[in-house]
Amino acid sequence: MKHYFLLLRLVLLLAWPAAAQTSGNPVLSGYHADPHIAYFAGRYYIYPTSNEGTGGQDFHAYSSVDLTNWRDDGKIFDLGPQSSWAEFNGWAPAVVARNGKYYFYYSAEAKIGVAVGSSPTGPFTDLGRPLIASDPYTADVIDPYVFVDDDGQAYLYYGGSNGRRMVVRKLNADMVSFTADAPRDITPPSYFEGPCLVKRNGVYYMSYSVGNWSDGSYRAEYATGSSPLGPWTYGGYVLSSDDRFQGPGHHSILHLPGCDEYYVAYHRYQNNDFSTRYVALDRLYFNADGSIRPVQMTSTGVAPRVPGNGCGTPSNPGAGLADGVYTLVSKVSVSGAPLRRLDVPSSRDADENKLWLYEANASNAQRWHFARQSDGYYKVTSQVGSQTRVLDAQGSGKTNGTLVQLYHSNNTAAQRWRVESDGNGYYLLTPKHVAEDAAISKKLRLDVAGAVNADRTPIHLWEDNGNDAQRWRLEAVSSTAGRVAAQAAPLAANLADESGPRLVIYPNPSPDGQARLRLSAQKAQTATVQVRNQRGRLVGRFDVPVGASSADVTLPASLGPGLYHVQTTLDGKSLHVNLRVE
Repeated sequence: MKHYFLLLRLVLLLAWPAAAQTSGNPVLSGYHADPHIAYFAGRYYIYPTSNEGTGGQDFHAYSSVDLTNWRDDGKIFDLGPQSSWAEFNGWAPAVVARNGKYYFYYSAEAKIGVAVGSSPTGPFTDLGRPLIASDPYTADVIDPYVFVDDDGQAYLYYGGSNGRRMVVRKLNADMVSFTADAPRDITPPSYFEGPCLVKRNGVYYMSYSVGNWSDGSYRAEYATGSSPLGPWTYGGYVLSSDDRFQGPGHHSILHLPGCDEYYVAYHRYQNNDFSTRYVALDRLYFNADGSIRPVQMTSTGVAPRVPGNGCGTPSNPGAGLADGVYTLVSKVSVSGAPLRRLDVPSSRDADENKLWLYEANASNAQRWHFARQSDGYYKVTSQVGSQTRVLDAQGSGKTNGTLVQLYHSNNTAAQRWRVESDGNGYYLLTPKHVAEDAAISKKLRLDVAGAVNADRTPIHLWEDNGNDAQRWRLEAVSSTAGRVAAQAAPLAANLADESGPRLVIYPNPSPDGQARLRLSAQKAQTATVQVRNQRGRLVGRFDVPVGASSADVTLPASLGPGLYHVQTTLDGKSLHVNLRVE
């Protein structure tokens, strides 16, 4: 009997339709970052920062014939043994094929090197000296990216972090020396680090990392230009955090030869664990107007893709709302005053908190993060509190008057929203469980009860009646503005207890140029304050006379957006604070 049931189980498994294979994400196991993806001679390759946890001393390559099954091709370059000028801080590689050779560019010790090999996995022979040791525009000579244009001219882009500048130099045909042209600062809007350039339909798309690499503010944005040298026009987001995956940044984009088909390799944190970065791979689409659609990060990854078997899904399946943080202004308030928005009552982060209309203000109670899901619907998350609570149709109701509330994320259809433009600058929002019910002829929309333009008017679902109460203007806002304002509290609130040596920075996170520091000690002394960026480079050092109580100083306004480590010694005790400048 036992063997009968085993046989029956095997038959059922064979008869069951097989699930479509995908790469899964992460595509590489363990800690990896800064992936460069390329396609050479029938194989895909990913070159990541592979050994960052031990100082970034060596590099590995990973390859696949179909984007779904990846193998470790082993160590391909090792600082120290293979580089006479660098031993540590090796990261952000980029590989280009040309002249029958492969050129391996890399960052090390805030310089850029290049090594040449006869295959995508080497062996690589280093130039024997830094390709770029210093630059007039950026102190951090890091994150190389090479682009070869249609006319054969190659460009090397690099720079970032300290100073947030991006520089370009023209490479000679030998790929290891530069033309007589001077380096050019062509920094795009909000740039931080990690440049990547692709060309499509005559337009140059420069994408890059923004925010702080160590937390959820890290993301990728892009700008466009008519030349590989810019100037750049800001385009929008490519990658940004959601409730599952945080800090998606340093990335590269693969254009599949012969097809209008693109993939993006990037690193991210997962489940709010900021100790390990993983490499993920997802599709990248262009909208019909040529803009980049924000990437929907997945845990499933991409489907098998063997070049030469035709082209996949077109890269312009239709425009959609860009992922990001928005306020929702009710159209019922537009003709009157004041404007009113969708609001969380009393800024209370709790399940079953019923939503209402309220006068427009700058609080997080009126900020909502829209994240497009793989089914085309949006998950709409409140920016109030530390819990993940979402826009929810109470009880999955399908009748007029169903209240709309905050509720913990449970991935039901009542927490997914169809966002449709009415063609006049406003949007209609419909929950998925209603939108896909064929028995409901008049779909229920997000609605202001009674179309009343007054504070505390309830928000519910009501059948589509063409009323202004069902139309919302989505206004994009900074995802950090409300959080920064809320944390910019008076100093007294940050220093309720003055006993013992203390180092306090406020506000933290801080708007650029507005950070202040307070030192408290038990005896008069002079404290030496050191400020280092996330790469460990010293970017500020100053002495502060501290009396028997405390002293206040303003940190250097030259600190651009980024994560900094501030350290000093008071009363013989070493004090450390991490500062985020936004």
